[in-house]
Amino acid sequence: MGTSGWRAEYARPLGLVLGERNRELVRAVAERYEVPTIPESEVKP
Repeated sequence: MGTSGWRAEYARPLGLVLGERNRELVRAVAERYEVPTIPESEVKP
């Protein structure tokens, strides 16, 4: 076990945080450069 325990614990919340930040970053870039984006309703989690 050893190091695999904390990875399993933190991988999910860390992924959620990074995913949320990436989504905001993509949206900000898209707005700045006027790039058409996929509507939220079509984005699958």
